[in-house]
Amino acid sequence: FELTPATVNLVLPGTPLVPADVTTLDAANAGGDAKANLQGRLIRIKAAKLLDVFTSGGGRNAQIDDGSGALTVRFDSHVVADVATLQSTFTAGKCYDWTGILKAFTSPPVELFPRTLSEVTEVACP
Repeated sequence: FELTPATVNLVLPGTPLVPADVTTLDAANAGGDAKANLQGRLIRIKAAKLLDVFTSGGGRNAQIDDGSGALTVRFDSHVVADVATLQSTFTAGKCYDWTGILKAFTSPPVELFPRTLSEVTEVACP
């Protein structure tokens, strides 16, 4: 890989990162290009409905949709050790604000990875 031009932003320790607010469709569309601007960024998707309760990907993947199109969310084992926690914490049909890192994958082509359970908060559905 070659990085040209490269910009480095210095973030001092203790400085909170501000996620970019995007739609589920914007995030899903970034999956086709590993160099897309949203790849590897901290993003937030507001009021996206949980379509299923972590039933795929070994019980770590679920689909969310803010009304613009579906996106896969995945909780890695270092975030949630027991998949039963995901099924008891989240309810299909409810809406949540989802914050995490958007990462390329093969199938689906992109997934949202929350860094902690606290990055997902229940909100009223629009």
